[in-house]
Amino acid sequence: MLVPWAAATPITSNGQDPSYIFRVSVRDEYAAQFMLDGALSETEDIGLLMVNNGWGRSNYTALQESMQKRGIRPVHTEWFDWGEKNSAIKIKNLIERGAKAIIFVGSSLEGQAFVELLASYPNPPVVFSHWGVTGSDFGQKAANALEKVDFRVLQTFTFVDNDNPLAVSLARRYHERYYTQDSTDIVSPSGTAHAYDLMNMLAIATQRAGKPDMSAIRDELKKIDAYSGLMKQYQRPFLNDPQDALKAEDYLFAFYKDGTLYPKGSDAQAE
Repeated sequence: MLVPWAAATPITSNGQDPSYIFRVSVRDEYAAQFMLDGALSETEDIGLLMVNNGWGRSNYTALQESMQKRGIRPVHTEWFDWGEKNSAIKIKNLIERGAKAIIFVGSSLEGQAFVELLASYPNPPVVFSHWGVTGSDFGQKAANALEKVDFRVLQTFTFVDNDNPLAVSLARRYHERYYTQDSTDIVSPSGTAHAYDLMNMLAIATQRAGKPDMSAIRDELKKIDAYSGLMKQYQRPFLNDPQDALKAEDYLFAFYKDGTLYPKGSDAQAE
């Protein structure tokens, strides 16, 4: 099983030996630390707004462990159901309890409702969001609200201002196939990059295995020593458990401008 998008920690930390799951994606254990570090760069008054499912609980567990290590606690935590559109009371509770930053884990539907309500406050908390909002047209639908909220979303890759020859080449081929024109038109850039690298490493392992045998291909994936990929220069990406090729140092924050994702620090931020 190849995972280029899902982030839940138990996907790769699954207790199976041998495990046939290989991931080039975010891992919630690392994502929680990354989002928490981002929030702590602004304030220690952090609230949590989490979807009440396995993904949200995975992040909550990781956040709790990371906060305990730092000797801090969230000022307040609220949970919402998948597809819930009205979180007004929950946002009000977070703000009244003193949250100056909110870590959000949810999809685009709840994210749109959340950011639109948050934008109605005069000085809304800074938001540090998991990437669940980015797999749709959230940026376009919530564009007006996003102009009023400091909304930072976890990503791992960007084609924007990326002069890596491999990124330039892939972007060109993407435009040819999907009739797009600009790097900002590439949908879900992180997932696109993950899938590209993961499938290339699968191809390498399959060629080395010399036959379509799952056990042999798994063994060759484990043996990959180095791979010069789109995301980075991988060093023994799957040698150890968990079989996660990306770490927290591979993550970045992005923001929305005119409905499009840009990496923090890009020229678009200064405009």
